[in-house]
Amino acid sequence: MVKANYLPNSDQEKDPWLANFALKFEKYAPQVGFVADVVQKVHTFSKHYSLIMHGLEAHRNYGTTLTAYKNLLRDGAKGELAPLSEAPATLAFEGVVEGNIFGQIVIWVEAIKAHPNYNESMGKDMGIEAPNPPPAQTSEVKPVLGIELLSGQPNILWKKGKMDGIKIMVDRGTGSYSFLALDTYPDYLDTHPLPEFGKAEVWKYIAIYMKRDEPVGEWSDPVQISVTGRPA
Repeated sequence: MVKANYLPNSDQEKDPWLANFALKFEKYAPQVGFVADVVQKVHTFSKHYSLIMHGLEAHRNYGTTLTAYKNLLRDGAKGELAPLSEAPATLAFEGVVEGNIFGQIVIWVEAIKAHPNYNESMGKDMGIEAPNPPPAQTSEVKPVLGIELLSGQPNILWKKGKMDGIKIMVDRGTGSYSFLALDTYPDYLDTHPLPEFGKAEVWKYIAIYMKRDEPVGEWSDPVQISVTGRPA
């Protein structure tokens, strides 16, 4: 499958994308050095692809109808059944049918973008510029912490994503949280001295993401772990 950041992922979404590209490409083709034969070929690609996509849908629906009819024949109530609806018409293509149409279009798009007359506004109109990702909603980000013991010390597990780091707070059984660390690379090993040998404590941790040295989003849910003193 052709990979291009402006192409929709699903087969269904490619149908309206290609229809728009064919229409807008006809408008801009003379400015970016393409002749009428290529424009016509793109229109043919669009017609053939749309025909096969609509044909697939029609035959898929008819398959559901046949299954229901089969069930009536096999297990339905006694009596005469209504006539079965007609099957979808056989697909009839006009002109030469070619394969790898999106591979060919990607090659043409590369040539379009390389032309000196090309501009981004033109590309957006044709649908050949990658859509801008939605801005990160930093007010909604929230770390998800995990925790484990490494050689008896708590290891706080977290994912960085697009953030700069996290600010970690700890409660070592006092009932209140205090600053532990700013960590910029997962994961974080808490090397605080363990309790005395034979004693156990429950340590709790929370964290918040950091972006440009400022906390963003929400505090994580707390995680906790039991730590036990070891012999010296």
